Amino acid sequence: MPSEHGLDTTRAIREAGQAVQDRAETFAADALATIGQDPQLPCQRPGGFHSRDEYQQHVEAVTAETDAELNRLSTRKRELRIELRDLGDDDAEQKADLTQQIQELTPPDELMQTAFEARKAAHSLALGDSAWDRAEARIYARATREALAEQRPMGLTGGHLGTVHAATQRTALKRLETALDYYPTGWTDKEHSFQDEVRYTDGTTRIQPMPLIVTTTSGRAFYRRHHLAVDPSAESASGRRVKTVGSYLRVDTADEGALGPGVSTAMHEYGHRCEHVTPEVNNICQAFVAERTMNADGSRHELREYLRETSTGKLPRTLDDFKRKSQNLEVVRPDDFADQYIGKQNDAGHLHSEVFSMGMEGVFTGRFGGLRGRGNWKADPDHRNLILGVLATVK
Repeated sequence: MPSEHGLDTTRAIREAGQAVQDRAETFAADALATIGQDPQLPCQRPGGFHSRDEYQQHVEAVTAETDAELNRLSTRKRELRIELRDLGDDDAEQKADLTQQIQELTPPDELMQTAFEARKAAHSLALGDSAWDRAEARIYARATREALAEQRPMGLTGGHLGTVHAATQRTALKRLETALDYYPTGWTDKEHSFQDEVRYTDGTTRIQPMPLIVTTTSGRAFYRRHHLAVDPSAESASGRRVKTVGSYLRVDTADEGALGPGVSTAMHEYGHRCEHVTPEVNNICQAFVAERTMNADGSRHELREYLRETSTGKLPRTLDDFKRKSQNLEVVRPDDFADQYIGKQNDAGHLHSEVFSMGMEGVFTGRFGGLRGRGNWKADPDHRNLILGVLATVK
């Protein structure tokens, strides 16, 4: 149960975040007004659109219209084929006429293309991941960064993360550096001197540098606090390969969010790194999730098996997603978060949460409806304000 001091702190941080949000809205206003005029917007029309709702209504109307026309053509073809089947052998002329009519009922390419584009747009609008939503997310990302930059320096010093493990992959690092443009400079500068206590198998512990090992994966992205990796820059006296310790950050190539492939997961996983390097971030997020998942009598909401949100409802994750080396299933305290995974109970106890990582994805890449309620997602202004407040105030 969070203390009164903890609750007061998170409230103050959310108030600071609301101020940043208000400022970001001012910066974003002009650019937001241009989204509906973009000629590359699927199902665009002369004159464009004044709002997302207007655009969605148009997409739904086009979808209904093209579906109706395709159904009409299909129904008529089916009727003519039945007539053709029932004709006798001496009705050659009528058979030829019906065959010609059936061929003429083949949907034109333009209709098929319009129908496909409209269905795809309608589906992505429902998911909060349409071309409109991505454009809006990019605008808000820039505007929010600009509002935060009025409070403190943002992004990497010199534009690059200089201190990384030698096993880091260039492509993965580039994705991470794109994500780090939206983190406070004071946080990312800590990478140059960060050290951590490492316990070795012989029972000894050492305080030593803990650089990031950044790599790509075709599987699930993750952050691991301590990991041994081959260090190409180190060599033993016998010439054998040497492994040195670092923090493992793996990013995938999924094109999720508005900032490009892999950037959303890099944004997420570095959020866990921040809770490690800047513990106050984790302390605030733990107080927030405790507050949100508390019953009136002070007890916590029950833990539940994590169910993945899909277009057809809530489904269990795959076995690989479910299990860790400990073979434990993922469990959450769902509350009313935009995505129930935000309330995940991590195996690491209170060392990190999903509040900050998922929140960074929502605020800057538009995931989970941007925490604004886009598509079928729930709006969560408290969570959004918490993330903005943490970015603005935590040193």
